[in-house]
Amino acid sequence: MSKLVNPPTFKKPRKIRETLTLENKLNVIELPNENKSERCVAQLMGVSRSQVNRIGKSREKIERFSKEKVFQPTAKVMANRSLIADLDDSIYNWFREMRNPLGRRKPLSLSRAVIQARALHEAKKIGLIEFKASDGWFRNWRRRYGIGPSIRLFGEAGDVNIEEVEKLIQVIRDKLRKYNPKIIFNMDETGLLFRALPTSTYVSLEEGSRKEIRGTKVLRAKDRVTLVLCVNATGTCKV
Repeated sequence: MSKLVNPPTFKKPRKIRETLTLENKLNVIELPNENKSERCVAQLMGVSRSQVNRIGKSREKIERFSKEKVFQPTAKVMANRSLIADLDDSIYNWFREMRNPLGRRKPLSLSRAVIQARALHEAKKIGLIEFKASDGWFRNWRRRYGIGPSIRLFGEAGDVNIEEVEKLIQVIRDKLRKYNPKIIFNMDETGLLFRALPTSTYVSLEEGSRKEIRGTKVLRAKDRVTLVLCVNATGTCKV
């Protein structure tokens, strides 16, 4: 006797809500005046009846927006509005000037730390001593002005064989077991390119895609000093 197999169930595809422009909403309001029902209007505009009903209830507001050319942002947008619009505007104008310089100057790379430092500078100029260019402020500022993500202008990632390196490190650890960690020091040198600009920058959406944006020779300034750093294993003695 064969078993009864439950028939496969198929989920109903999620309907995508159609977004209407202000002009289309005005048409939705006017069509019922031509003795057209909500069902008919919904079919003509390609929206649901409930959406037509909501637009009808907001008739006065929509007509006022159209007449006065005033757009009332949603609550979500209002919550993201700046409390110090003049300060944010001045920072954005500086940002655009640095990323789109006039003449033969090259665009500068602007990291988050650089932008926050500029924000503190602008705030000090207008007497806002208590202003803090926090990460939260920076995140909201980016959203308000449509600043894109941070991109790397040059450089490539190196491949490291983790397994081979781990074997060599273990050999060194075995040799150091008989010594006190306080007298085990590690010394290395590094170059500080003190005139070089950050290798990553935030960009505005009007600059195009990240594939089209390139760095300049200014990012690879060769002025440098050599730092020699030395510290013991416990971190109690730094040279």
